[in-house]
Amino acid sequence: MIRLARRSLPALAAGLAAPARAQAAFPSRPVVMIAPAAPGGPTDVAGRVLVQYMPALIGQPVVLENRSGAAGQIGMRHVATAPPDGHTLVIGNTGSVGINPSYYRDPGYDIARD
Repeated sequence: MIRLARRSLPALAAGLAAPARAQAAFPSRPVVMIAPAAPGGPTDVAGRVLVQYMPALIGQPVVLENRSGAAGQIGMRHVATAPPDGHTLVIGNTGSVGINPSYYRDPGYDIARD
């Protein structure tokens, strides 16, 4: 068991609070969530449910954008080539996340890397 002196508790609390303050500025602009599927499908419906609740959690608007085609590869490639700033998200499905990388030789994205 670790024992801390009472004098060290405020310093510990300040150290733990500093990362939380740094995260308060993110996201700094609206977030785009890409659904690599057609409107009205299960992926689109799940994405629309998420974007209803996300603004209250992150403090910024969240917009769902459908980029369907090529079994989800078009939307996934768009997200893989977006700037890595965290303002572009993807709501994947079994096809775009699990099947395409194993079925196609080069789907245009790497699930583990991108």
